[in-house]
Amino acid sequence: MKKIVFVFLLVLSFNTKSYGNACMVCPDPSPYVAGCAMATSLGCIGSVEVSTCQECLDGYTRVPGITQCSQQLYECEPDVSCTCDCPGDVGWTSAGTGYQVYTEYLCNATTCACDPVYSYRCAAGYYGSPISNHAGCTSCVPFGTSAAGSTAITNCYLPTTYTGADPTGTFGYTQNCYYTN
Repeated sequence: MKKIVFVFLLVLSFNTKSYGNACMVCPDPSPYVAGCAMATSLGCIGSVEVSTCQECLDGYTRVPGITQCSQQLYECEPDVSCTCDCPGDVGWTSAGTGYQVYTEYLCNATTCACDPVYSYRCAAGYYGSPISNHAGCTSCVPFGTSAAGSTAITNCYLPTTYTGADPTGTFGYTQNCYYTN
């Protein structure tokens, strides 16, 4: 038993290299630094991996960051040598039956181009959580409606303008009648 414990402690001691009593070697290091071409893991503080960059991608500059694990960390900042004359936000527009899309343009400092960024929501009369302009929205019950951006069926309702008929005559609603589960 002592021999097994000794071997286990030897392996454990070999795999737990520390940096300034703060970082331990990560079990599965996967260093990542935004804009970095070559990153190195310095270890982990708890479950957070600490990484530094040796070389940045084109369009980025290597700059000193914080000191962690008793070492200076380096990160990559985008070269902002250009400005973009992006159009204003387009706002909410139709993106097909039951869907709306919001388009805004952001300046890409690496390519100096205006990149569109899209957000989706359900149109009035629909509910859900769309991730595109063709999936995620469901029509409210027959004759029902909802506000644009509704996410649950309980946002659907029969409006006060709705009238119905039964054997006793016609009827209407004095207030919006919301769907309930």
